Amino acid sequence: MTYPLADVTIQETRSTRIAYMVIGIVLTAAGLAGAVYLTLSAPPFGWLAGLTCLFPAGLGMPGIYKPWHPAHIDADELHLRYSPSFGKSKELPRGTVRSIVRLPRGRGFFDYEFRDQANATTIKVGDGFSKADVEGLAHYIGTKLIWDASNSIEALSAGDLAKLPPDVRARIQQAMDQQSK
Repeated sequence: MTYPLADVTIQETRSTRIAYMVIGIVLTAAGLAGAVYLTLSAPPFGWLAGLTCLFPAGLGMPGIYKPWHPAHIDADELHLRYSPSFGKSKELPRGTVRSIVRLPRGRGFFDYEFRDQANATTIKVGDGFSKADVEGLAHYIGTKLIWDASNSIEALSAGDLAKLPPDVRARIQQAMDQQSK
């Protein structure tokens, strides 16, 4: 399938990619050095201990790969496409995106969720994108960007609403309907 050139493309920040690369190099180097040391220093079963050191090396190798293949989001007049560094791309019609919500993931990390008309999450991406890039993308596709979702009624998904008591759910739904008018 051939895709037309995107009108807007954002990708993970350089600092995010460098952090992945540094962590990847450290894990890979430490794992390989440990494997060589244990293999050579403890015969006859040093190779077995050395194999255990290949686990952190294996974890670090994707981090070395990531800076050259950063995750990115492309938007054109018809579609929005998220292409992660690893895995399958996700594409959806641009008109189905109602909002972009930034949700805390814990310890200073965040996720961005692209929500549809029913407030269900269609695409969920990590926090490697800069605020200016996400704001520009939201402006280009003509949708709301909810930056602090912890204080926003709009950030509640349909699943979150279903967990609330019926009277609270009705008040929140009423407030959401009033905000959309």
